[in-house]
Parts: sequence; structure tokens; C-alpha cells
Amino acid sequence: MLKGWMLVLLTLFIGAVGIAQSVDALVTQAQALLPNRYIPENLRLAIDLLEQALALAPDRVDLMAQLAQLHYELAIITEDLEAKRREFRRGADLGFTALGFDGLAGAKGAGAEEFEELIRAAEDVAALYWTAKCWGMLVDSGGIVAQLNALTTAMPRKVRTLYLRALELDEAYFGGGPHEDYGALLVSFTKFHLFGATLEEAKAHLDRAIELALQVGYLIPFITYAERYAVHVGDRALFEELLRFVLAAPIGDWPFWNRHAKAQAEALLARADELFR
Repeated sequence: MLKGWMLVLLTLFIGAVGIAQSVDALVTQAQALLPNRYIPENLRLAIDLLEQALALAPDRVDLMAQLAQLHYELAIITEDLEAKRREFRRGADLGFTALGFDGLAGAKGAGAEEFEELIRAAEDVAALYWTAKCWGMLVDSGGIVAQLNALTTAMPRKVRTLYLRALELDEAYFGGGPHEDYGALLVSFTKFHLFGATLEEAKAHLDRAIELALQVGYLIPFITYAERYAVHVGDRALFEELLRFVLAAPIGDWPFWNRHAKAQAEALLARADELFR
């Protein structure tokens, strides 16, 4: 009997080690692709490898958070709207799971106070940040119906909570990303007079995002500042200054994002007359 139990335990141990090695191997392969994920095939393959790893290790919240980022990245370079929204939805679902909710549905169904209590206890800035971005873009890309439905689940308040907690934990995360996106969110809030948001407060966060981004050579906050703030206030000189800075700056250490920023800068400058009629 003792030998039988030992055999069972040994089999379980070997199986566990095998799974761990498989997960490690999948993650290692995915990480090797990430520096060149500006090539779409590399990004898709990295996502596939990490999804396989997560299937083997479903409690790995670090994989969920990283996948939320990568699904967001794939979404923003995907042209087909439904495919784009699938990526945003998957990212939000994984992100909320990492934060302790029953996926996106659980976050939507949570009362505002319950939601805020769970987020106040969160320590994973990556999960907070990419979840907020995925959910925000999922709603924005869904048109007026999705945006109206979002109001019934207190979505604006919840996204605000996610960004504020990310700011508390690490304002410099991802080149000042929490300041950048919260500033953009505040611009949107001013349009609907939500949460007492002001353009002055939005600009202060965007200015801080630029300061932090300059320290690490990250260009996306310049795009957000131009597209979300300068257009809103009708400041074409600021708009063009920000975008021309992006075009002149080096790719540096952000090969995916700074390439995307440069493409966005070119596209926005081409639309300047339309945006500032």
C-alpha cells in the first residue's frame, strides 16, 4: 500500500514538474518574440504561446496581466472592427480576472462600492492599467449603444477607479501611462460634466505624462495629448508641435509603441484641416 501511494505521489510530482517546464518553455519562447512584436505575426504568436501557458497554469495572474497588454496591442493594429473588439474584450476579461473579479462580466455586475473596495486592495499596476485601457476601448469602439450600456454598469466611475489606483501605485509605469490615460479620460469627462472634471486637471496629468515619457523616450503620450486635448481645445499650434516632435524622435527602446506613435502622428497631421475646421 505504501509503495502504491509513493508511486501516485511520484507520478503527480513528475506531472507537475512537466507542466511547470512546459509553462516556462512557452513563456520563454513568447518573451523572445516581444522585442520584435511590431511585426504582427510575432505579436500573434507571442499571444498564442502565452495563452497556452495560461491554460496550463490558470492561476498565473502575471500571465493574465501581460496578455491583457498584448491583446490591447494587437487590437490597436487590427483594422477589422469585430476582430479589434474581440481583442479588447479578451484583454479586459483577463485583466479583471487578474484583479480578482469573475472576468469582465463580474466587474460589470459588481456594485460601485464593491468594485472600489476590491480595486483599493489591488497591487498589480500592470493589471489595473491594461484592464482600464482594454475596457475603455471596448466601450469606445462599440458605438453609442455600448456607451449608453456602459453607463448602466457605472463604467465611467469604475474606469476612473482603476486609473486612480494605478497612479497611486506607480505614476511612472509605462512611461507615465496612468497620467496619460487618466488625463485623456478627464477630457472626456468634461464633455459630460462627470466627477467635477476640468480641462485644467486633464492638462496637468497630460503635462506630467509628457515629463515622465521624456525620461524614457516613450512617444505615445504626445499623441494622446495632441489628439485628445489639443483637438478638444482647438489648439492647432500645440497639436502640430506635439506630432512633429514624435516624427523627429528616435524609435529608441520602444520599438512597437514608438513605431505606432509615428504612424499615428502622420495620420493625424494629414487630418489637421479636418480636425481644426
